[in-house]
Amino acid sequence: MSERTRVCVVGLGPVGRRCAVMALERSELEIVAAADIDPAMQGRDLGDVLGTGKIGVEVSATLDEALKGSRKGVAVLCTTSSLERAADQIRACVQAGWHVVSTCEELAYPWNTAPQLSATIDAWASKASCSVLGTGVNPGFVMDALPAFLTGACQRVDTVLVERFQDASVRRLPFQQKIGAGLSLEVFEQQVIEGKIRHVGFQESIHMIAAALDVRIDKLQERVLPVIATRSLKSEFIEILPGMVAGVNQIAQGFSSGKAAVTLNLQAYFGHPQPQERVLIKGVPDVEMLIPGGLHGDVVTCAMTLNAVRKMGSARPGLRTMLDFGLPSGRFS
Repeated sequence: MSERTRVCVVGLGPVGRRCAVMALERSELEIVAAADIDPAMQGRDLGDVLGTGKIGVEVSATLDEALKGSRKGVAVLCTTSSLERAADQIRACVQAGWHVVSTCEELAYPWNTAPQLSATIDAWASKASCSVLGTGVNPGFVMDALPAFLTGACQRVDTVLVERFQDASVRRLPFQQKIGAGLSLEVFEQQVIEGKIRHVGFQESIHMIAAALDVRIDKLQERVLPVIATRSLKSEFIEILPGMVAGVNQIAQGFSSGKAAVTLNLQAYFGHPQPQERVLIKGVPDVEMLIPGGLHGDVVTCAMTLNAVRKMGSARPGLRTMLDFGLPSGRFS
């Protein structure tokens, strides 16, 4: 059996903790370090934080402390959706000699949305002979890498439509808050203006698909619309009365030569009657893919992240994306 990949988990929120638990179940991975800014976790055994029993890894208070205490490997960064906020953490990892796989949505394909910072991160990683990748369920897979792969069956592509429909009542609290569940319409609309309510990563996904198809996006349009509850709804965390916001319908389109070349449609609200993932490619031939019931966002995000971790040692140094990273794959049990 080949040597196990050493992992440092950075950020122990819901996604980071799930990544850590799943990593402990994998014989090819070894968690050697962890870090979080929460004082209640610092100094404790990671296994106690996860509820799995002691594993002999203490949660560090700082990223530098976690990285310097172990032989180098792959840092799993689950701290923020913002590339600007993640940049210093990425720099610290690669300068310490660690590859980075992150769930940061804006890192999935930042070359168009943040070209200068992307070039800087690429330079940091290349100089350190490390690789950096942003991935997850969305962006990173279902609304960009997967449809881009499916276009490989086409002689010609005219348009790409990706639909992701979710019953948000079964998701974690931060996700429910991110879609405005339980707010009044007035508060929802104000938070949309402030940028507090939206799924991050749609622009990155559109640019990833466009790059795969070698098409230039001239204009981007994005709308975040409320879905209003018509009946009482609730989750483990939130209760919604009729007239309150149940979630969002977020639509983003990338236009090329006046035509909507790529359309992404996310419907995430409490009580969605038809959760599913759907990709429709119009071209020669048409290609349609449907996943009834949809994909569990947190599970798939962590699976994509850990499956990518296994390949980081052979990835080309620098800032990579799912387009040039190669297909990740799961493991037989």
